[in-house]
Amino acid sequence: MSIFIASALILGPLAIGSNVFAQGGKNTANQGIAQANNAANAALCASGALTGPACNTTTNQANANSGSNTAGQTAGGGASGGGTNAANQGISQQNNAATSALCAAGALTGAACNNTSTQTNANTGSNTAGQTAGGGAAGGGGTNTANQGIGQTNTNQQFAQCVSSGSLSDSCKGPNAQCVSAKNNQVQCDQEAFDKLINSGKSATANLTTK
Repeated sequence: MSIFIASALILGPLAIGSNVFAQGGKNTANQGIAQANNAANAALCASGALTGPACNTTTNQANANSGSNTAGQTAGGGASGGGTNAANQGISQQNNAATSALCAAGALTGAACNNTSTQTNANTGSNTAGQTAGGGAAGGGGTNTANQGIGQTNTNQQFAQCVSSGSLSDSCKGPNAQCVSAKNNQVQCDQEAFDKLINSGKSATANLTTK
């Protein structure tokens, strides 16, 4: 009886542990690089005279990334199924700006009541995944999955309202501007948003599956 119990204690764990190696290995990698800027500016000015750079709003936003996402995955095959590799990689850059200006003056001269927004995204990073999945002894092949993306977004909203009993001169420039001049009914609304998207990054995937 004692010999049988000892044998059961020795062989029992071996029989349970063998189920672990019946299926292939599994690897999952989630990698991400995210950069975001948010700015909100508002100006309200009322004066007998607005001259020079009065009641102006300026927004400068920049994202620069040189980092990369790199994943190396190797999943061995099992007795009943192949290995599985999954890689999710992403690089995201975002700029959001909202500026508004409201000016009322007897005279608007110079660069008054103007909105300026400069947004820049620069990325030299990349997504790289090297995956090797071994096949199973029962005939099932390995599986490699890679989801990679690089996204860049700039959002700029500008509003200006200017009222003057004289001329507007170089005032009230920008998109979505409503300008009223009692002197010459002059309306000056020029686009001053600079959106730049610079991306030299790459997404590369090298997959190797064996049966």
